[in-house]
Amino acid sequence: MAGFRSWLFISAVVAASLCGISAEIKFTIAVGRLFTYEVMRENFQSDFDSYSQKLYTGVIHNDPMIFKCNQQGYPDLPEWLRFIQRRPSENGFLYGTPTTPGKTFIEIYAINKNSYDTARDLLVIKAVPEKMLPYQAEFFIELREVEKVLPSSVQSEIKQDLQKLWNNEALEIVNITNALDRGGRVPLPLAGHYEGVYVKVGSKKYFSRCLQKVVTPEYQRQCAAGDKVKVPGECHFCKIPSNCITWCKTKLVRGKTPFTKIIPLE
Repeated sequence: MAGFRSWLFISAVVAASLCGISAEIKFTIAVGRLFTYEVMRENFQSDFDSYSQKLYTGVIHNDPMIFKCNQQGYPDLPEWLRFIQRRPSENGFLYGTPTTPGKTFIEIYAINKNSYDTARDLLVIKAVPEKMLPYQAEFFIELREVEKVLPSSVQSEIKQDLQKLWNNEALEIVNITNALDRGGRVPLPLAGHYEGVYVKVGSKKYFSRCLQKVVTPEYQRQCAAGDKVKVPGECHFCKIPSNCITWCKTKLVRGKTPFTKIIPLE
């Protein structure tokens, strides 16, 4: 009897692992530019809902799911790529900035929390060579969590504010990082407390006069003293409060070198 039960268990696991059709999804991204991909529950739900269910009942379920992602042939993701999914009722996000050219194959497994069936997609990310943007700036957004800024619509909102601050339409988002990955503290589990997010953008155009203010002696003195320094009025561009930057955590980089002194505008 014990052997029969073991056989049933193994059969169930095998059957679950074979549920769903593997799809291959391809993306091309430049080295040094941000890659984001939303792992959507609804895309896997159609694998879990059988054809007969949809044909005769017309019902498509909304099952909780857990996603597991790894580089094909490895137990984990490559160093440059991260995955986040807070709850089984929410979508997940893969995000990161490739550092070298080449193809990366990512396996995405969805586990249905109701039936324990699984489905699999294969994500192919092709990173192509690209010159590093010579002028880059990193901003800290205190009232955000990383999965809330990864949707393209929110990235666009943040980018519009930074374009005005830089006085430059030709900005590209280079990287987005959870503050916890940079040594930030886990916030209290209370409303109004957030992890915080770092957003780095780059351009071929030189820094604006507003951005150059962050390397002035006055700015550095105030920030070093721990003062809550506000963005100067003429440089304050923030339509949505949750997208506002923390001025004292703004950093400028020229090439691979931190930007620490004012150079005449080019």
